[in-house]
Amino acid sequence: MSAERESERYTEGLRLLRQLGDPTTVDGFLSAFTQHAPDLGTYVVEFVCGDLLRRPGLSLREKELVTLTALACQGGAEGVLALHVKAALYLGISTQEIIAVFIHATAYAGFPRAVTAVAVAGKVFAENPELAGTAGLDAEDPDRREDEQL
Repeated sequence: MSAERESERYTEGLRLLRQLGDPTTVDGFLSAFTQHAPDLGTYVVEFVCGDLLRRPGLSLREKELVTLTALACQGGAEGVLALHVKAALYLGISTQEIIAVFIHATAYAGFPRAVTAVAVAGKVFAENPELAGTAGLDAEDPDRREDEQL
């Protein structure tokens, strides 16, 4: 692959990555790679952000919900899950939707992974009240509205 194409992938990937969080969080995420694995940081920006996030078919919001599900089901990725919970909030995904994703994942990942994901999310919500909003977890569950019953 040409250096010009890789540069475009990195530039576009970085642009999309910056849509997923505040500059401090994004810069902190990128700086974590700088000392020990700069190539890994480049791969993440180019492939995950520059290629996958730019693909058509799902909105950025939908891709973030899929990412939350995958990380919760995978387990052992709590640090990355926390970054994506914050990214989801930054994209306007509600705390209720995030928790609903983890509850739904219980059937596929098991209770321990869902409970861990909810704990990670709760910590992110507490650390970012400006993003989590004031509704908290006590707000009406959107799945329980009459007009949306199956």
